Amino acid sequence: MKPNKPKIGLALGSGGSRGLAHIGVIEVLEKNGITIDYIAGSSAGAVIGGIYSATKDIKVARELISSNTWRKIFDFLTDFAGFNGGIINGKKMADFLRKNLAAKDFKNLLIPFCAVATDIETGETEIINTGDFVSALQASFSIPVLFKPLRREGKLLVDGGLSQPVPVQVVKKMGADIVIGVNLDHYLHQPKKYKTVHIPSLIGPLLDIARFHLAEKDSNLADIIVTPHIHDNTLLGIEHFLDGKDFMEEGQKAMQKKMKELKQFITQF
Repeated sequence: MKPNKPKIGLALGSGGSRGLAHIGVIEVLEKNGITIDYIAGSSAGAVIGGIYSATKDIKVARELISSNTWRKIFDFLTDFAGFNGGIINGKKMADFLRKNLAAKDFKNLLIPFCAVATDIETGETEIINTGDFVSALQASFSIPVLFKPLRREGKLLVDGGLSQPVPVQVVKKMGADIVIGVNLDHYLHQPKKYKTVHIPSLIGPLLDIARFHLAEKDSNLADIIVTPHIHDNTLLGIEHFLDGKDFMEEGQKAMQKKMKELKQFITQF
């Protein structure tokens, strides 16, 4: 027999600075009185989802982003790894999260949460839900080449977006009855005509196409699919971390469009 109130799960997708849209998505859910029972996130989705799981207050994520300055961002980006597996170490970003979040371990979280990473030695998805909390976020946001892979509990881990960019299946296994999947790659690839074809000009679009299809495959497993209308396809989109209001607003708009559908799901459960 099913419970009267369905458990709501949130699968937050990867996407660099596009991940700021997750803040807008959660703000709309909060405004409508929707309680999130489970969260899983990949890369940027892990960072925003992790902050929310640790605080149960999305204003904290917005304030952390708003507090960023070029100096802080530059400091993160000059945390050089000496090209030892990546350009950036990632430690300064992890230290920033440790300083601003009280939760040190998964057992301290207020909402059940999984960070999704990829084991580059096996190629398998790594679901992290125990132990040190911030190192799990660091593993999930370690974009290959840009960030140095993180060795955690004997496994060499990189960005979760490589294997599960929208971790819907993870949230379902956590126990969610209704899953909201937020796909940040839906508008990633824009149709384009090529008069001439050069290898350098193809690399970016080909990667975008692969990311688009993998994210679509994942998000199509969700009950509610949210697709913020964001075209930015830069690796990080650093300038958006200074403010990010445009991406947050797109997240709000996309979630608001799906609220009627979500409420119908909840009522019919």
